[in-house]
Amino acid sequence: MTGIRAKVCRRKRDNPYMKPLSMLLPLVLMAFGAAAAVPADRVYQAPMEQASWILANNGVLQCSLSQEIPLLGKAVFYRDSGRPLRLRIDAWQNYPRGLAARLLSRSANWKSQQKTALLAKLKTTGGGVGMIRAGAESSRRAWYELQQGFQPAFEFIDTTDGDHHVSIRLSTVRFRDSEQAFNECVEKLFPYNFEDVKRARVYFGFDEEFPPPGEEERALKKLLAYIKVDPSVKVVRVVGHADDKGSDCYNDNLSKRRAQYVYDWLLLSGVDPKMLRMGWEGERQPLVKGHSEKARAKNRRVEVWLGRE
Repeated sequence: MTGIRAKVCRRKRDNPYMKPLSMLLPLVLMAFGAAAAVPADRVYQAPMEQASWILANNGVLQCSLSQEIPLLGKAVFYRDSGRPLRLRIDAWQNYPRGLAARLLSRSANWKSQQKTALLAKLKTTGGGVGMIRAGAESSRRAWYELQQGFQPAFEFIDTTDGDHHVSIRLSTVRFRDSEQAFNECVEKLFPYNFEDVKRARVYFGFDEEFPPPGEEERALKKLLAYIKVDPSVKVVRVVGHADDKGSDCYNDNLSKRRAQYVYDWLLLSGVDPKMLRMGWEGERQPLVKGHSEKARAKNRRVEVWLGRE
């Protein structure tokens, strides 16, 4: 990705998803009840003189841009390697789980004409990290709203000690100062995520202990590259398998030889031997059940797993 800056343009009065508050009010009432008809009685927002956006990065695996919200916690835009932009609220206090919440875009407080737009309907998850999490599309829209000078806001009714209309608002102050640095960080992210590469399979021909030429490179290239950039990966498990042709004893030995080949290949490719674990299952754990040639071809394999133990 070359950055997440959306096209910057002046907001037009007839923008299809920015609506005056009077048009949005019936939708808010349906979600929150009559309490939503009055202004929020608990507004959490960084004062202008304190508002700032802090960039943090975890090597090439994650970039984040956060804003401290006094008395509540912080709002965090983050981008993991191989994943789209996301937005979450981290709260110090606990809220009931499953409260109906809305992600809105509000005009800045100092603007004479106030507008509000609904970006997403969400649910609270309780307290702590990710008390509210926005999806990829609504996170992208919230970022765009900040670019345009609008304030994304998470709003819900807190039922802990009565019905209180809570509004958690993100300030635009100093956002532009940090936006470019965040985009530069995103451009350096690794292209794959741990979930994408944590398991790989090397396939073998019938009764073969060596894979076809280039098969191990095809299967393990991304996994090997990821190991080098993620220090949290502590274990690489190598497990050999066979199809159901032949005796149990023969298939045990065949799956062991297959596992040994891949184990040695990983060593030669630079994997720390302290990380490697090897095992074999013979024909006991078929990937695909059945006795067809197609099923057997899928079961003649070595599986390589990454672990963070």
